[in-house]
Amino acid sequence: MTPTQFVAVQRHGVSTLQTEEWVMVRNVLAAVGLAVVVKAGFDAYVEYRRMARENEALRQAAMGE
Repeated sequence: MTPTQFVAVQRHGVSTLQTEEWVMVRNVLAAVGLAVVVKAGFDAYVEYRRMARENEALRQAAMGE
């Protein structure tokens, strides 16, 4: 870190270490959020496919009567 950067960091009252820690925390939270969204999407897809198979089975049963 150059002296100019150090002075700028001191003026804002935030150390570089704290900033790097927050970036890491944000990245972890973003990864967790992405995992939650992917799982919810996959669960919705599985439910959709289950309903589509059930619907097709009911149509075939109705046509076969």
